[in-house]
Amino acid sequence: MLDKLPSRLVPVAFGWLSIGLWAQSNNPPHELVIDKGAQEPSSLEERFHRLRESLSERDRVFQDAFTVRFDIFVPNTPQHLELGPHTMQFDVTSRNRNLAIRMHTVYHEKVAYRSRNSGAFVGHDDDANAIISRLVEISALVTDESTRVRQTVEVSTVAPNGTLLAQWRKDSGRLPVPGRADQVSGFYQFEMAVGRGYSRRIDGPLTYERRADGLIRVAASGNEGGHFPGVWKLIVDDGSETFLVREALFHGKDNGHAALSVTTEGILECDGMTIAKSGTLEYGGDFVYSITTHHLERSPDELLFKEVKLQVNSPLPDGANVVDEREGVRQLRIAPEGWTDG
Repeated sequence: MLDKLPSRLVPVAFGWLSIGLWAQSNNPPHELVIDKGAQEPSSLEERFHRLRESLSERDRVFQDAFTVRFDIFVPNTPQHLELGPHTMQFDVTSRNRNLAIRMHTVYHEKVAYRSRNSGAFVGHDDDANAIISRLVEISALVTDESTRVRQTVEVSTVAPNGTLLAQWRKDSGRLPVPGRADQVSGFYQFEMAVGRGYSRRIDGPLTYERRADGLIRVAASGNEGGHFPGVWKLIVDDGSETFLVREALFHGKDNGHAALSVTTEGILECDGMTIAKSGTLEYGGDFVYSITTHHLERSPDELLFKEVKLQVNSPLPDGANVVDEREGVRQLRIAPEGWTDG
């Protein structure tokens, strides 16, 4: 097993949103070619290089045209009591390096009152009523030219006695750097939970060991989310040339940055594409995300592309917030400014 996680929590906005990157590849869709007769090199650097290349090949196949449906279950956590246990249901499709994402959240408990000292992320009005926001929908379209994200939160006003006084929905927009899916989490966590996406997270070898059970254990310098430098420890299953990451642990060089632990289980195969069936992400031992794949095919869903494109290009209500990050600086705009010309 991997090293024990430290207890400190990785902060996560809205209880689950974290920085995610859609790694764009300049390589066209291709079939995976495997050299089964190759001998494992003797030096640490050569073995690491070959492993990283093998992971990268599988990642590129995974980034070709595909459609996937998966769920992320998040249990109740003390840090986000206002959310309660919930399941995020995702439909994702890829075509020609473009990515369409649609998410809907199912909350398993009714919205409930939270006091000021409860630790929940809630506001309160002058009458001590709790004002609670819960994310319910996301649509996102990622292309080389632009990334557009539209999200809907449900806002509830709850009296101290638990009475629901009012409830309404509010739309907002986000314009990340073109070609990237920053703040469009979900696919980001899914990718790691199915044993993919690690080739771009590791840089240089520290240790490499092929264990008696045939699994490869490697430690490497690298990063998480493209922002945090640190060390990855991976256990890779190269059985049947799948090169699935079965366990992963990341810890930043800064001791204040908490660890991320990932475990994957099972196998799904479709036309040369292989991923794990399910996985669990654990942030500092406090946030746990359980991810299960329900459908995988190696072709794009044109209807999903059409529906997501229509949604993200529809006007936002006047006065809605638009977070514009296209120039690498976070700017808050008020619709229609920023959205109609985005």
